[in-house]
Amino acid sequence: MKKLLGIMPAVLTILLATFFLLFPQPVKAADVRTGKDLILSANQKNLKNLYLFGSTVQLNAPVTNDVVAAGGMVDLTGDITGDVLAAGGTITIQSKVGNTVRVAGGNITIEGPITNDLVVAGGNVTVSKGAVVGGDLLIAGGQVNIEGPIQGKVLMSGGNITLNNSVGGSVIGGDVGTLTLGPQAKINGNLTYSSPQTAQTEPGSTVLGKTTYHHIQRQAKEQQQATSAAVGSALYKLVIDIIVSILFIYFFRNGILVILTRMQKSPWKNLGVGFAYVILTPLASAILLIMIWMGLASFLSYALILIISMFFANVFVGWWLMNWWTKRQKQSYALDWKAGVVGPIVLFILLLIPVLGWLLDAIIFLIAAGAFVGELVTIVPQLQGAVRKSRLN
Repeated sequence: MKKLLGIMPAVLTILLATFFLLFPQPVKAADVRTGKDLILSANQKNLKNLYLFGSTVQLNAPVTNDVVAAGGMVDLTGDITGDVLAAGGTITIQSKVGNTVRVAGGNITIEGPITNDLVVAGGNVTVSKGAVVGGDLLIAGGQVNIEGPIQGKVLMSGGNITLNNSVGGSVIGGDVGTLTLGPQAKINGNLTYSSPQTAQTEPGSTVLGKTTYHHIQRQAKEQQQATSAAVGSALYKLVIDIIVSILFIYFFRNGILVILTRMQKSPWKNLGVGFAYVILTPLASAILLIMIWMGLASFLSYALILIISMFFANVFVGWWLMNWWTKRQKQSYALDWKAGVVGPIVLFILLLIPVLGWLLDAIIFLIAAGAFVGELVTIVPQLQGAVRKSRLN
């Protein structure tokens, strides 16, 4: 028994790690950097496609193409020609960004100009006067201050929202606690919002289009906080899913392609395997709890396999859609970071569709789980043979 218990951690590790160790192929174009205090000074040159992870992340140098950053505190000041994807506790973006910014966190401040869209969710969110947004603004938070001009439309939701600059299109507010239009507010399109009370309009604010107000019953403070927290956490999870999916592709591209191909070739078979695994494995683990450590290890491996399968599902959807799109353009597609962005967004949107969307999400997830389990079953005998061979030597 002691010998069996001693090898259980190794067996668990083998099941979850061997697959990736057999197929590593990092994407050469990305530059991944990690550290407790990760600081890139302004004198650093030729930075491209940065992936930055640490307790403190500070980027002062210019970057060609995209930046992905996550940490307790994230501070970006160097100009960035591509997209920005960031998540963390406190986030400040002073950079001039050449494309789209997507960010989620606790306290968020956007100070630099953005060429295209800004998607942001957080507890306290400020879009300062210097943050000229060239596209649309999608924003959600507990306390939201929009001080910079928005050239596109604004979609917003949150507790207390203040708008105090020009908006090129319409402003659409979901569940808004209080809405204040400051003296510099100028909405060139329509204003539509739902709130327990009408907006506070300060002298000088204007709405050139039609204003539509939907009254909602005042909720308890706890319910309002729960709603804001739910919106924020959902968007935060989306950003995390995108970041992890991109890293998944970066570190394990070959292994992922094996799973994706398996999912595409035998979707119904993998669906059956995944369904059986999700339903039957907890029962088997409960039985194994008689031998405590085996049961715990079984439950742990079950949970980890499901989590990994979720990211396989994210990448598969993005990979399939990118393949479909590039074929329409009469081009070929090689798995890259785009699949890690498109997949999570599509699955997130599907979850917003009752019943049918949930069902499609579940099917894709079960196919991914079935393909992953099937590949692990194929790899384990190979590993056992390698272990026997090493013992003989």
